[in-house]
Amino acid sequence: MATKKTAAEKAETKPYDVLIPLRLDGDDYAPGDEVLMTDAAAEPLLGSVVTPKAAPAA
Repeated sequence: MATKKTAAEKAETKPYDVLIPLRLDGDDYAPGDEVLMTDAAAEPLLGSVVTPKAAPAA
C-alpha cells in the first residue's frame, strides 16, 4: 500500500547560499555552502541566514 505524501513532502526544494553558520535537520552548513530548502522553510531566514542561489550565467 502506497502512502500519500503531505503537501510539505511534495513541496519543491530550491538551492540557497548560506550566509552564516546554519544547523538544519541535524546537518551543519558553513557560510558559502549550498542548502536545499522549500520556499516556506527559507522565508524566515532570507537575507540574514540564506539567500537564493544565483542562476548560472548563460
